Amino acid sequence: MTTVIGIKTLAPSDGLVLCSDSQLGSGDLVDLEGTKLFKLNDYAAIGCAGDIAEAQMLIEELQIELKDELLDRRELRKRVENVLLKFYNEYAVGWSKRLGIWPRIVNFYNPISLLAVRLPQNRFALYRLTLTSKPSMAEINNYEAIGTGDKLSNLVLRQYRRSLFAMTKKTSQN
Repeated sequence: MTTVIGIKTLAPSDGLVLCSDSQLGSGDLVDLEGTKLFKLNDYAAIGCAGDIAEAQMLIEELQIELKDELLDRRELRKRVENVLLKFYNEYAVGWSKRLGIWPRIVNFYNPISLLAVRLPQNRFALYRLTLTSKPSMAEINNYEAIGTGDKLSNLVLRQYRRSLFAMTKKTSQN
């Protein structure tokens, strides 16, 4: 079961947590010491769920596009969305045309990822990257889990957050 989790800390300038399980598998082959977390540059990291070969293609393209620059939100979004659109056009639209099924689009490339970045002024942001029928870069405000373990992880995180806020409220009333 794949699980990648991204959590923003309560204070926007404190940081992010990006974590995952370590099991990689393909057919009967299983590696219990693999990684689903990758450094893109000194300011960004990505956690990927899905086919590792597809994820590696996305990672390499993002490393080229982001270079080793500290980017503001606008420039970051522009560069990441350029990569997502390029892959969508190449693998969804392009392959649909090559297979003669156009204008019906079949997405042959669909890694789901969490992108954690440091922004200027020591701020941090967390994004969910998807390449479905509409490639997107959605900002995450609190936490997000992706992969086959996402539902259980989101449930645990939601319950933990509720208990944390209940304790905070009770402490502030005393």
